[in-house]
Amino acid sequence: MPEDPIFTLGVDVPSAWLVRPRRSIHDLDNLRLSDLDSDVKPVFELENLLIEGHAREGVTRAPPRGLQVQIKDPKGTLVSDTIVMANLGYFQLYV
Repeated sequence: MPEDPIFTLGVDVPSAWLVRPRRSIHDLDNLRLSDLDSDVKPVFELENLLIEGHAREGVTRAPPRGLQVQIKDPKGTLVSDTIVMANLGYFQLYV
């Protein structure tokens, strides 16, 4: 076991954000401060957002069967889609 502590650098973000390191000259999972010869300046990237929800029909309040949810950009190009679960009405999209 090393005498100096080993640190891991991460970003504390909301659970719906999928963030990963994009650029760093250091191994962010195994940082030993005594071995560093420069500041740790990583660049993180927001890779995806997770959108979750529940859908219900207006009158019966039951989950809709076969409902497809889509996200499109301003030009109308499909970005992400999913089908609502028929038993729970739950859906999630990655953008």
